[in-house]
Amino acid sequence: MPLKQGLKREERNLSPRTPVLIHKREFQKDCLVGLHYHSSLEINLCRNTTGTVYIDGSQWSLQEAACIILPPGKIHSYKIIRNTGQIDVIHIGLEFFPMLNNSYIREVLNSASFLILREDESPGTEVIHDILSDDEMIRAAGVLTLIQKLIFRTSDAGAAETEYKTDHFLRKIISWSEDNYSRPLTLSEAAEAVNLSLYHFSRKFRSHSGFSYMEYLNQLRLENSLRLLEAGLPVSETAEKSGFSDSSYFIRKFKNSYKVTPLQYQKSLLKETRPVP
Repeated sequence: MPLKQGLKREERNLSPRTPVLIHKREFQKDCLVGLHYHSSLEINLCRNTTGTVYIDGSQWSLQEAACIILPPGKIHSYKIIRNTGQIDVIHIGLEFFPMLNNSYIREVLNSASFLILREDESPGTEVIHDILSDDEMIRAAGVLTLIQKLIFRTSDAGAAETEYKTDHFLRKIISWSEDNYSRPLTLSEAAEAVNLSLYHFSRKFRSHSGFSYMEYLNQLRLENSLRLLEAGLPVSETAEKSGFSDSSYFIRKFKNSYKVTPLQYQKSLLKETRPVP
């Protein structure tokens, strides 16, 4: 089932000149990182973080996770307890590595599972240092080392990190939502799209993601609104095209998420200061 939209603000500045990006995250308050996926290879380096990560419908505790490796397209979300450690999020744009951007690696990553590694299994500081290097050859070698770890661990049937059943429920509902978010949607429509009752749909979506479906849908709409605002559309038109029937409600939700109004966000683009979800 193809995925189109996702939540890709963190990787938007990947380029041939900057094929690797790192974002440092600290959590002064309880943090909910909504359901999303990326087109990049993602590494999460966790330090004393408490909470839960949901990946492709499975739940994992963050307490013992030192490193989470997510191939492109892996659907994930987080619930993180305040004042507990930090996470360094590294995005790797494989399309900007000519020697690694080939059909074999793409095929491997498409079929690879995610990995959740303990401290003693985590990629060493040397590998991470290589991935962040300014030298193209060193950087590529570091990324290849990481991909090899991903390949060998996911091919190991005994690895605890891969012992889960892939449930395509999220992939189906997200693909449907990405096709329909710009129009008014109801929970009943969403449930019908995946052949579930309203009750079972609501329970299953929350258990697979940590969020309600409407929370996810609002996030998807707000993510799209950023793109439309960046294209210069008026606030009222942005609200309508993003699936918000009420501009006032859109402005309120936007400010709650990004701490500025849509109009303030547009003005901030002139200063190249963009909020990150």
